[in-house]
Amino acid sequence: MEKKEIIRNPLTLIAIFAGLSEVSMTAVLPLLSNENQKVFMWFVMIYPSLLVCGFFYVLIWKREALYAPSDFKDDATWLEVMRDKERKILERYPVERAVAPKNEKEESDAKNTVDSNRFYVLLRSLGLTHDKIQLITSSVDNIDDVPQIVSTHTSNKNVSEKIKRVIDDFPASKDDFNKLKNMLQGGY
Repeated sequence: MEKKEIIRNPLTLIAIFAGLSEVSMTAVLPLLSNENQKVFMWFVMIYPSLLVCGFFYVLIWKREALYAPSDFKDDATWLEVMRDKERKILERYPVERAVAPKNEKEESDAKNTVDSNRFYVLLRSLGLTHDKIQLITSSVDNIDDVPQIVSTHTSNKNVSEKIKRVIDDFPASKDDFNKLKNMLQGGY
């Protein structure tokens, strides 16, 4: 027999909560004194309205919050929805470079520096020095070996898990690693 889940996503949870609150309010109402019944009646009328308004706010402005990752056919689809959300945030609040290049040559040179490489920035944010990064990239041929090598250099298992997650979740990180390796071998 197949196990059927009752609560699959936040919508189900909202419906269960609303139903239970209405049933419990109806059951409690006759047990209250007349003075408390008046106050409770206002609560019984206003609370569901607030719940519905809150639901429509979420439905209009944050609809991706209404679905669990298991509602999507695969993890890639869910990740794409999250990336779309990030893109919308960046469109609303654009982030500009602190110092803009003066011409196209400077812009192409800036793109080819080690500091602009996303994998290098990741490794630096994890506490690795430039020399350690250079040592790691020169001793590793395959990006899948990087988490293990980094954990030996940092003695921190969490760092290796973070790098493994980035490598698994972002295929472009492999290209960034190869570009970083080429730049560092070229003598940064």
